[in-house]
Amino acid sequence: MSRPSSEPTFPSRPELLIDQSLGRIAVPAFFRGEGFVVTTIVDMFGRADVPDAQWIREAG
Repeated sequence: MSRPSSEPTFPSRPELLIDQSLGRIAVPAFFRGEGFVVTTIVDMFGRADVPDAQWIREAG
């Protein structure tokens, strides 16, 4: 009988949208390095000064 893994398994990694309040370089780079698909506000809109209400609405 196999022993259960201590790490959760997921069918695929979730896609992440990272707000600039978490950092524009280090946090996205960390998650990309772990194999996640990461989009930042700047990636999505071409600028960082997007109102929260706008990016939250468009992020779905």
